[in-house]
Amino acid sequence: MTTTPKPTTYKGTQFRSRLEARWAVFFDCLAIDWIYEPMTFTIQPTKWEYTPDFEITCKKGKPILVEVKPAQATGQTLEILAAVSDIKKYMTILAVGDFYKKQLNIQIISEPLHKESPINFFQRLHPTPRNTIQVAIETAAGYRFDIAENARK
Repeated sequence: MTTTPKPTTYKGTQFRSRLEARWAVFFDCLAIDWIYEPMTFTIQPTKWEYTPDFEITCKKGKPILVEVKPAQATGQTLEILAAVSDIKKYMTILAVGDFYKKQLNIQIISEPLHKESPINFFQRLHPTPRNTIQVAIETAAGYRFDIAENARK
């Protein structure tokens, strides 16, 4: 069963899906700077155009491009991400899963067999106490976009 993404506004940014907006909440909870849909790449020789969901900046390392998916990506998406990960300026990751079920994982595209929990990934690249990351996951899962956006008006 596939669900239609629900466009969602968070802090004045219009996201294509509620899941993307939840990742923005998560990043904010960890004080990770993020830019939504920061740039578009043209992948050669296919001429595919790709716009990552986020560019984030952690305390350690180079900028990270983040692609958000509700389930594991396959086929063309992985090919595009692999091509972008060859651009040495960036680490490219796939953030997969469901905040409600707390079934989330991070896949580093340049290391296709490497998957880890967001807790382990962000502890390594953005040193933060484990419980703070867990609270960020719970906050993102429970964030009420409708109430927050109405309060901003």
